[in-house]
Amino acid sequence: MQSELNFKQLFANSIDEVYLVDANNLKIIDANNAVIRKLGYSKEELCKLTVSDIKANHIVPNPILSRLDAVKNGEEVDYETVHQTKEGFIYPVRLKVKKYVITAKMYSWVWDKIFLVKKLLRMIVLNNLK
Repeated sequence: MQSELNFKQLFANSIDEVYLVDANNLKIIDANNAVIRKLGYSKEELCKLTVSDIKANHIVPNPILSRLDAVKNGEEVDYETVHQTKEGFIYPVRLKVKKYVITAKMYSWVWDKIFLVKKLLRMIVLNNLK
């Protein structure tokens, strides 16, 4: 039980955004404190959303939809996209998605890292054009 507690604390307090997503419907099952701070949603609000709800698909199409079969087959998928906060701010992210199975239900772990200041500056310009 101590290892489970350690894992929960590591998940909750990671400086990276970490999501637990249902691989069948892309519903967010859980998210850590970094996600809550960055996106501006409460945990309850996040758990009512899908991955597509936090993507700024009008700027960058959601590539996970085309790669979902690869994730379900156990491949680790790594890609760049953009997220949109509750307030509408858009920021670039680099995602790593991997399958994780809990009691025969398939989930995807999503590690989210903000990348390259240059890309972030481009996104700031885009936000200012809105």
